[in-house]
Amino acid sequence: MRGIWLTDPPAHLKGLFAYPSAYLGDSLLIPAAVALTLAGASQLPRTSRDRMLAAFAAALAGLLAIGTQFLWLIDRNPETNWTFPEPHRFNIAGVWHAMWFVAASATLMFAITLLSCRISAALRGNVRNTAVAMLRSAGPSFALAALFTYAVLATRDSLASTFSARSSLLAIGTAAVALLLLATLVLRRSIVLLAPHWVLAMGAAVAVTMAVSAPWSAERTQILGEASSALVGIGLMLLSLSPGRELPADSYLDYRPNPAQVLLGGTILVVLLPSFWAYTSAAVVQLRWTDAVLWLLGYSATITIILLVLVRQNRLGWLRQAADVMLVSVAFCTIALAALTVPHWQQAADLGPLVSVLVGAAISMLLFPILKVRMQLEISDESAPADEHGSFGLAGAAKLSATATVGMLLVFGLAGAVSLLAFTLAAAIDRVYVADSGAMRQIWPLVATGAALVLITTVLVRLRIQWLTEPLRALAPLLALGWPVALIVVVGIRGTPPVTAVAIAGGVVLALWSVDTMVNNIGTLRGGGVDGPLWAATGAVAVSGFFSGFIASSAALAASSSHVYTLFAGLSAATAILLVNGAMTVAIGHLSSTPDRGGTRHGMSHNLVQDSILVFMLYTITLVIPATTLLHLPPDLGVWARLIATFAIVGPFLAYFLRPYEWLLELNLQHVSREITTRAEEEHVTRTAVNSERGLLRRNVVIVRAANGTLDGPPQHRFLRALNAHVRNQSTMSNTLLLISLVGFVILLGGKSTAAFAYMRRSQDADQH
Repeated sequence: MRGIWLTDPPAHLKGLFAYPSAYLGDSLLIPAAVALTLAGASQLPRTSRDRMLAAFAAALAGLLAIGTQFLWLIDRNPETNWTFPEPHRFNIAGVWHAMWFVAASATLMFAITLLSCRISAALRGNVRNTAVAMLRSAGPSFALAALFTYAVLATRDSLASTFSARSSLLAIGTAAVALLLLATLVLRRSIVLLAPHWVLAMGAAVAVTMAVSAPWSAERTQILGEASSALVGIGLMLLSLSPGRELPADSYLDYRPNPAQVLLGGTILVVLLPSFWAYTSAAVVQLRWTDAVLWLLGYSATITIILLVLVRQNRLGWLRQAADVMLVSVAFCTIALAALTVPHWQQAADLGPLVSVLVGAAISMLLFPILKVRMQLEISDESAPADEHGSFGLAGAAKLSATATVGMLLVFGLAGAVSLLAFTLAAAIDRVYVADSGAMRQIWPLVATGAALVLITTVLVRLRIQWLTEPLRALAPLLALGWPVALIVVVGIRGTPPVTAVAIAGGVVLALWSVDTMVNNIGTLRGGGVDGPLWAATGAVAVSGFFSGFIASSAALAASSSHVYTLFAGLSAATAILLVNGAMTVAIGHLSSTPDRGGTRHGMSHNLVQDSILVFMLYTITLVIPATTLLHLPPDLGVWARLIATFAIVGPFLAYFLRPYEWLLELNLQHVSREITTRAEEEHVTRTAVNSERGLLRRNVVIVRAANGTLDGPPQHRFLRALNAHVRNQSTMSNTLLLISLVGFVILLGGKSTAAFAYMRRSQDADQH
């Protein structure tokens, strides 16, 4: 049907994309429900005549589907659409849809009946435990979510006051009642096991329905608010997998959700929270405060309900320890909503810059305690001694919880930055900006090329077998160079005054970060060296890092100093370029790796992803946002005045960023000290060596020697010296990025601290020019 629609779209009738039950339900939801139901049936023993009963039910469902189509045909005044252009006649698309509807109804009923027969027998037979385990798995959640969502979308699409639409509603209601009665008869008292699945399924249905009906807006603040809410949804998904900060460590497996079910719950949150935010923002813009409060309460209730459904036991205890993160989630939503109110108070007083700084400090105060508490839990896991096999790496539940905790903190940090960006841009005085327009040329083909390179590399990683390992490692550098080549072909090698020098410096630092990440996370910290293929891959990733950093902070933001792209378009393009570079680093790292010989607590994948996300956030906050702000300021102000004003505008990000940043740098060095205490063969000898290798030159000599396999000492001694050099290098590069970004603050500290805010008050003068 999609093919028919694309080749011959109707000119005056409702088309395919006016009916979500068609383009989502027919294409995805019904096939998914059938596949999951049949998969569940295949896990249970066959019973006598189960296929015969299923075939009979399928035939009955097919006849009822034919009857529904007949009722549509006899309606004298139906709602016409692209499959039903006039009463009493289907066109070719309508005939195809009718045939599909009959076949889908029959197939779905066959699958449901087959599963019902088998699960009924299993619950009353010798394999009851198998049936109960299946009912407690994530499968029923996904299957019911697909069915409920389809039913709700079909109901939404059948609300016209016509005979045919009412017949469709009757068919949907009858099917829903029949399904509920069938579940009650088959499961009896075991139906209580479906309660969490029902809730998640209803959540999925509400999420999709709200998403297709939400008042989405292309306005900058609203897009950023929706993006922040989506990130909050991802963070909450990871929160559900994180251990409770005050719950006993040995009870983690008792209340930890099924990871597959968490994926569904997280998807619901990622769709539903931005939808709630869109409705709330529409009410705020229209000054309908009662509606806004109600939508915000729905936002908060959704977070609580979905998370409590995911957690398996001790729900109230888990809720108490997770309440701080959940409250911060709502605070991020509220801050982004507050940005929408700026036009109502900004003209009363020139408080925009000051309020933005205060908001940045407030977000930092909200998030920083969570960061410290959760990282202390992470630190306790990382202080464990070696296991019986001599490995210090985290495994099983400990590894999952650590990864979820770190991921949750990173995602919430990014969500806070996006909320702050929404408020800062809204509070800035738009009329002193230069006129902006458009976006980087061919950005979508460029991003698609990057995504294809990441996908190809990931597939090759999965295909790595013994005899293909070395050929694929040799191919890794060529794949890594594919991304910078695409950037050069599409964008070219050109600077954007006056940020060209900053972009070059940032690209160099990002390239050095890439080298450090590859050499240490894939080589020295995994108990091995760096051979020729890995050096080649490292060089290629460094080239990718330089061009990605250079273009993200220059050409992605403006075609020239006189043609600046819109703020949202520029930031989106820069973000996409940096994300592709990070994803390629992770994928190329896996493709060029050698067998693991032990080493870090978390493993190569965790370390690569963590380093990539950290440098992405750091680069975006310290370079991309200041660069695009500078480009949007009038050139006639002069270079120094633009620099001062830039850092006055982005000051809130520094207020948000600096305190956690300083603490994390200190924490990294403490991590090295803890590892020495736990792992060193001779603690005093290792500490003496590490303390003597603090300098830039000495520690990089250590990395080169470790990479070449010439570093002396026992295994843990070598590992700890390389770890110390790696951590200190990352701290140096982070500080370098911050230094590049903070050039303007040299002027502020030089006695012109009032100049920036004076600029923000000169809007009247700017208008006169």
